[in-house]
Amino acid sequence: MIRWLLSALLIPASVGAQEFEIKSGGSLPPDPEVLILVRRYTPLLMSWTSPADRDEKRRPMVVPEYFYQGTDGSAIGYDGLTARHTRNDLRILDRKFSDAILFQYENTAVLTYKDRSRGWDKGKPFQGYGSNAIVMTRTAQGWRVVADIVGADPPEPQQTDQSKK
Repeated sequence: MIRWLLSALLIPASVGAQEFEIKSGGSLPPDPEVLILVRRYTPLLMSWTSPADRDEKRRPMVVPEYFYQGTDGSAIGYDGLTARHTRNDLRILDRKFSDAILFQYENTAVLTYKDRSRGWDKGKPFQGYGSNAIVMTRTAQGWRVVADIVGADPPEPQQTDQSKK
């Protein structure tokens, strides 16, 4: 399996630089334009305190038919997601990605990853470990994000004897 190193260059200074490895899957090697989109898009998911500010920056990177699907299984559109996150006063203070795999196909790319995040939701602090996917498609305007999908929380990674040292 080919390994690609993605350096998230646009992460806000308060988060600090984060690098995470992306393994390659799918029937084609990663398209360089997809990697550029991932480099621009993922930092906006890392840390933010205003859904409106986050989504203003993300809007040029998504298709008009964009949807978000949360763990409840319901799909919600772009404006609905902004409204819900604003209503819930959702703020992501810190988020780290791991186990990223980019599945590249001719006109579709899917980035799967796990993340550890902490922040505020409905006035209460939270921290979580989740599994996610970003679905991208090739459009006449270039590669764009079609969907963000949040899966059920995977089991916490187990520490091995090696990782305890």
